[in-house]
Amino acid sequence: MTESAPEKPRRVTTLRILASSIILLALMIFWGMLAGGRIQAQEVVSSSMEPTIMKGDRILIRTLKTDAGLERGDIVMVNPRQADELPFLKRIVAVPGDRVAWIDHAILVNEEPTAERFRAAGAQVLRAYLQTQLGEDEYFLVGDNSANSFDSTNFGAIRRDEIVGRAFYRYAPRIRLGSLKGK
Repeated sequence: MTESAPEKPRRVTTLRILASSIILLALMIFWGMLAGGRIQAQEVVSSSMEPTIMKGDRILIRTLKTDAGLERGDIVMVNPRQADELPFLKRIVAVPGDRVAWIDHAILVNEEPTAERFRAAGAQVLRAYLQTQLGEDEYFLVGDNSANSFDSTNFGAIRRDEIVGRAFYRYAPRIRLGSLKGK
């Protein structure tokens, strides 16, 4: 019977210690942000943002400060006006001061067509023509899945204080993980 040579202990290098410390520090900062309410983890319970965000996806929301600038294209989480409803996700298509019109299932912002179009079949009932000027604290939000979205085309503009935060990262499922900015 031959004896195998004893395993050599792994040498701990300065580089390994530094890398481990950086990872640990990043995890501690992230945990602190979660515990402090600056980041929220949410499971998506609606299909109104498909195909960008699928029902069942898990995403991270960065809560906003009062002076945080929201932009067209941002995906935001909104606290509903009724206390018994769940928070929901929508995309900002118009910001304070914009003029919004929807005509023949198309949204116009400042008289320019947007990429958002509403499918006629199965879409929420839209007014044939409506025009509105957003106030200094109002945002116009729509779901990417217009056939299954209850949004500003139904309930009107949302006030800034109703917006909880901006979706910025999908962490599950792993096959679709990544940034939600600019989607």
